[in-house]
Amino acid sequence: MKKQRENLLGKIKIQFSLLVVLLFTFSLIMVSCDDDDDNDDNSGTTQDQIAGTWIGFFDQVIAEGPNGQPCDAVFFDIDNAGNIKILSFLEGEQAAGHRGAYSIQDDGLLLSLTHDWSEESLDWVEAPFEATIYMALSSDGKVLTAGPSEDEAWATNKIELSNPDAAFLGTWVMDTYATLLISSPNTYEYEETNYSESGILNQFTYTDDYTYFFNKTTNNSSDGDCVEYFVGKVSLNAAGDEMTMWYGDESSVWTLQGGN
Repeated sequence: MKKQRENLLGKIKIQFSLLVVLLFTFSLIMVSCDDDDDNDDNSGTTQDQIAGTWIGFFDQVIAEGPNGQPCDAVFFDIDNAGNIKILSFLEGEQAAGHRGAYSIQDDGLLLSLTHDWSEESLDWVEAPFEATIYMALSSDGKVLTAGPSEDEAWATNKIELSNPDAAFLGTWVMDTYATLLISSPNTYEYEETNYSESGILNQFTYTDDYTYFFNKTTNNSSDGDCVEYFVGKVSLNAAGDEMTMWYGDESSVWTLQGGN
């Protein structure tokens, strides 16, 4: 499950620490919004307004993220039924994760977390914890700023996850090393020597206008069922028969089998 990270679309390490570390030991990077756009008083904010998928990519790595691990992206999945999932990434791979419930407070979000992600079991494990974190929503509803405190918070942008475009569907090969099949509507299968995996693949467009893949691996043939996440930038050449995927500063090039 851990090998060949640079070249695997779906191999993600998810390891999340106690939220107390998230709250008190973050060495921050503050991606700030204009004060006029932030709503520091959340008394009028509703679950419908903050429900959605949010992600923020940072220009530099946060030196100490959860459990002292660095990260360069933070992801929130929030629904209007009061459920929340928080993930962080480093060069596309999962750095940490929490899930549980939330409620809106005047001064932030009250998190009643139930699970952390375990690197050992590659699955969610029970880890009850409750804390209040800072939260502000921009006036246009497109930027959610949240984090341990107002001075240690991340600006995340609302995104829409969708099925992969038709141009991405097909069988892609990377030299003789690996094969990646992206199927309709949003599944993928990956194979290499002595290893294979499959999962759910979505895409979204970020504020930099690049397309990104966000995938959840639900099955691994060598280690059994697991839960892994990955996020990475992707682009096609003009002919649509070559796909580049980035993992931080690293990238891999895939060729469409049989051409377009």
